[in-house]
Amino acid sequence: MLRKELNIKREKGDSYIETLMLLRQGLTIEQVAESRNLKPVTIYSHIAELIISRKLTDWSNYISVFEIESVANVISSSESKTQNLKPIYEALNGEIDYGKIRLALAVLSLE
Repeated sequence: MLRKELNIKREKGDSYIETLMLLRQGLTIEQVAESRNLKPVTIYSHIAELIISRKLTDWSNYISVFEIESVANVISSSESKTQNLKPIYEALNGEIDYGKIRLALAVLSLE
């Protein structure tokens, strides 16, 4: 709101930092989405970017080791080594949602 009142343009990356600050306050993904008037899928994308940029190093509140390993297993067993969400989602029979797959790919990209 303050930005709007002062007519300050949002800088690239500000949205990620705003999400990070709310997460550090202990809000859930759903609470962050609601408070920022965004969809949870957008917050998952922010978290993935924060993981990749190493601004968020503890992702254990958002994705489990089991989920990361499940995605890794699909990628390693896939002939195409796909990084696309839909084929991974389908290979996991929809048991892990798209947001979590995005987070797993972010974590796996660090290795």
